[in-house]
This record gives sequence, structure tokens and C-alpha cells, in this order.
Amino acid sequence: MFRKIDLVLSKLPKASSLTLAFVILLAGCAPQTTDPTLDGAVGAHVLQPGDIIELSVDAKPEFGGTYLVGQNGYVKHQLLGHLPLAEASIRSANRIFRNELSSYTDQDINTKVRLMNPGPIYVLGEVEAAGEYPYVEGLTIDEVVSIAGGYTYRADHLRVFVTRREGQADIEVDDFGSFALVPGDVVRIPQRYY
Repeated sequence: MFRKIDLVLSKLPKASSLTLAFVILLAGCAPQTTDPTLDGAVGAHVLQPGDIIELSVDAKPEFGGTYLVGQNGYVKHQLLGHLPLAEASIRSANRIFRNELSSYTDQDINTKVRLMNPGPIYVLGEVEAAGEYPYVEGLTIDEVVSIAGGYTYRADHLRVFVTRREGQADIEVDDFGSFALVPGDVVRIPQRYY
């Protein structure tokens, strides 16, 4: 990365290169405005009826609470009434709560939505103990294969498929150590063919 920056700086006039270097330095010092727990796979989890979420509001704790996504897909909030959250991601639910609650206060508020009852992960195929395993935040394919007793001798160690939601196509995963799983994922380890 630094080699690319040096190459760009070397092609600019001296004053421009100093300005660019200063801008890059300032960009690295910028505060984080998003909650890292809402990034990646966890923030992308799609809420379904039966999910339980916890809402935290930093400036107004009384606005928060624990809520059930009802069978109709709505969450009943004590101040906002019924909010349609089924099929919304955790990230989207967080944005909906923040936007709706901001009209009830003159303070800047930060909200955080957290899934309280994540569903299990299912591991199928060529592992020693296929089955259902509890979801743990940040769980990777390498870890879930290890929890399931490891690969069988017939397993294809180079291919793994993940089904994220019913009816969606399988995702073929290349990097087993960094692909983060979400609740309800089905991990399938195929058999290798000689």
C-alpha cells in the first residue's frame, strides 16, 4: 500500500505531494462514525419473525429496550408504535430506529441494535459430526468445521458452500478463515472426486 502511495507522490509536483500526504494523514485520523458490530455479516443478518432484538440508545436509555419481531413482521416500540422490521437487516433496523427516534429529542443520538437470540448454524456433508451448532458472533467456516469434528477423509478441502437464506443460491467460499457466518447459515462440505 505504501509503495502505491509513494509512486503517486513521486509523480506530483512538490506542493501537491505534500498536500496529498497531509490529506491521507488526516483521513487516517478521522473518527469512526459507524459501529463496527454493524459492519460485515452480523449487520447484514436479516430479521425474521421470532427474532429478539435489543435496542440501546446512548443519549436516551429510556428509548431502548428488548423487542420481539412479531409473526406479522412488526416490532412494537413504546414510543414509536409498530415498526415493520421483518426482512430488514440489523444495519437497516439500526438506521430506522435512529431516524425515527431523532425526532423525539434535540440531542444527537446513537443507536445500536443487537440480535439477542441468534439461530443455529447447520453443518452438512463431509464432516465427522454433521448437525446443528449454536451461533457465536464472528464464527468462521474453519471454526465451525473444527467444532463439527473436522473433515472426513472424503472431504473436498478446497470447496465449501454456504446457503445464507432459504431459496437463495449457494455461495462458494474461497477464504474459509475470514468468511463470517450469520445465524441460520447452512455450511455444506462437498465430497472430493478423484
